[in-house]
Amino acid sequence: MLRSLVGSEMCIRDRSNAIVRYIADKAGMAGGTAKERARVDGVYETLRDLFVSHGVWGKAFDVQALQHGENQERLHFRHTSNRGNYTPFQKAFSALQTFEELLAGSSSGYLVGSNLTYVDLALWQKLHEMGQPDMLGEGWADRLRVPRLGAFCSRLYQEKQELASFVGSGRRMPRIKRIDNDYVYFEDMPIPEPSVPKLEL
Repeated sequence: MLRSLVGSEMCIRDRSNAIVRYIADKAGMAGGTAKERARVDGVYETLRDLFVSHGVWGKAFDVQALQHGENQERLHFRHTSNRGNYTPFQKAFSALQTFEELLAGSSSGYLVGSNLTYVDLALWQKLHEMGQPDMLGEGWADRLRVPRLGAFCSRLYQEKQELASFVGSGRRMPRIKRIDNDYVYFEDMPIPEPSVPKLEL
């Protein structure tokens, strides 16, 4: 995704954190100060723990689990522990709640600082995939009561033309699911206007 935004010829792979950080730094998307860069790195590691692979929980983010469990207790990641026994819904929702609260504390609409950074793009990609029709579908932010995440996902897509170009281009690896012992490719759909409730301030 960074390649699309800054015109780099290098290939970015999600698992290549060092390359992501290198190109983000070259593109001015790693934070404006040393303090911001450290903060961006920390938030990025939190995102990977919660959305990709947790050291103890393993694969913590199960999108399908978010379709059920609306009546379960909703936890922020800081309220969990490695020894706790949590449902798949609670593990997955803790990721959303953590970043919902980060956005609630932001005056810029970005996760860190006043400008777009690579951790914003990493979060956007996870939310974009989550909102696809074969995942949670349209209105996910309303159903899960995370309006700031819904607004964040929609705003970045609308304001950053490179994101729309990236999603619709052949430069992006397609999403893959294993079905009946075979891998099936899924094409992304355009992002509709999310159903996001008005925030009560």
